[in-house]
This record gives sequence, C-alpha cells and structure tokens, in this order.
Amino acid sequence: MQIPISLLTAQDNAPAHRAGDTVEFLSRNTPDFISPLLWPPSSRDLNPVDYDVWGVLQQRVYRSRIRDVDHLKQCLIKERQRQEEKKTK
Repeated sequence: MQIPISLLTAQDNAPAHRAGDTVEFLSRNTPDFISPLLWPPSSRDLNPVDYDVWGVLQQRVYRSRIRDVDHLKQCLIKERQRQEEKKTK
C-alpha cells in the first residue's frame, strides 16, 4: 500500500504513533517520513490550538463537576456555542 504523495501526515507524540510497527509502516510507505527521533518537542509555536484553545475550553468546562461522558459532551458543546456567540457580537 502506497500513501499518496499529496497526503501530508503529522504525528503527535502519542505512544501508538511512536510504536515500532507504525514507524516501520510509515517509513516504508510514506514519502519523506520523519522519524520520531527527529520530531520537534512540544511547542506552542508549532501547534497553538492544542495549547490555547483546548486549554481555555478545558478550564471553562471543568469549572463544574462532570458526571459522565454525555455530560462532558453537553458541557463542551455549550461552551463552544458560548465562544461562537461572543465572536458574532
């Protein structure tokens, strides 16, 4: 299986992405694959969404105790709607 050249993949540092089988597969099938040994460390400059948007969202959602997964989903949706409303005002 060859991964199309037009496809750009970016890995985070999740254990599954660093797993030997994953790295071996991507090395064989992905043009210009960069080994996890050469991946840059976590950086706000490289992925501001992970640090800023998700951090703020997490802080606001967890102001109250989350009962279960469904409650978490509801809280996330409500907070995201609040953010959208603020942008349109």
